[in-house]
Amino acid sequence: ISIQIKYLIFETLFKVEEKNTVFLNEFSTGHDARVDIAAFNSNIHLLEIKSPRDSLQRLSSQLNYFLAYSEKCSLVIHSKHYSKAVKIIPETVGLWIIEKDKIIIDRLPQKRSMEAIFLTEFWWSSELKILLGKVLPGTSKLPVIALRKALIELLPYETLCNWTKENLKLKFKNRSQKLINSVLERKPFPKWEMPSINKAYLLKLRKKL
Repeated sequence: ISIQIKYLIFETLFKVEEKNTVFLNEFSTGHDARVDIAAFNSNIHLLEIKSPRDSLQRLSSQLNYFLAYSEKCSLVIHSKHYSKAVKIIPETVGLWIIEKDKIIIDRLPQKRSMEAIFLTEFWWSSELKILLGKVLPGTSKLPVIALRKALIELLPYETLCNWTKENLKLKFKNRSQKLINSVLERKPFPKWEMPSINKAYLLKLRKKL
């Protein structure tokens, strides 16, 4: 996928997404599957791109996976793939078309509810240990699966949803701003930097448990 195409996609996202959205170029969801673009605001929106050189052979399985890890999911395709793609993708998936040097939004994604277990997979083990410390006995020694299960049991679904998105926005805010600057200035995307855990925020949330 050329950087020029990604510039166009991000510029379109800047216009249609909410203010203060956090944008990421390539994002690993659960089990290390990587989606091309992520946008976090009041929704978790994942976008997969198919360039003219890409095949649609794995598209159905990819979309099923990304649908599980998002509240909104969109496919961005080159116009050559359009007739084939519309027969494959679910109606809830948004569809953007790359036509020469512009992006055409054929349809917007429909919002869906995520299962709680997939929301918990956006939390790192180290974050969960801080969040659940002193609330859950033996937190530091528990495997991440047990920590995620405990979070589901402790929080109402809506709270889990809101906290997950807020944590994602805080964690990747600086990385997003560097990406936005890169797009606006037409410079290469920033290299990956491991974001810092916002311990103060997690401790603040812990008081609410």
